[in-house]
Amino acid sequence: MASASPFKRRLIPLATLLFAAALDPLASQANPTGANVTGGAATVSGQGTARVTVNQTSDRAFIQWDNFSVAKGESVRFNQPSASSIAANKVIGVAPSEILGAVSANGRIILINPNGVFFGKGSTVDAAGLIATTLDLDRILSCPVVS
Repeated sequence: MASASPFKRRLIPLATLLFAAALDPLASQANPTGANVTGGAATVSGQGTARVTVNQTSDRAFIQWDNFSVAKGESVRFNQPSASSIAANKVIGVAPSEILGAVSANGRIILINPNGVFFGKGSTVDAAGLIATTLDLDRILSCPVVS
């Protein structure tokens, strides 16, 4: 029996890896991590756990994140002063935001990720408003909905 060519031997492990990734694409994802409040007043608790809570005490807050993804079964809650409050969240890491769990807020949320934002089947968002974009913040803030 002839042995498989070197080309075929390389394809089998690659195909196995791609198949495993397709079965569980977010196995390594967790709730948002690496928060740094750079504007306004807010505290973040539970980073990297199944429940992240942002307690915002100013009407406007700006938070930079290393990662902002929400895996299935996980949640992120923004507690804001009012329905007109805004929490602008910018991802500075290299991964796109993959929202498969729950995001909630009593105010408005802006999620900025230049690498993309994906809302998957079963994800939920309960907020007074949501903008998810790859645009720069200055372009978003000039939008009549936000100003």
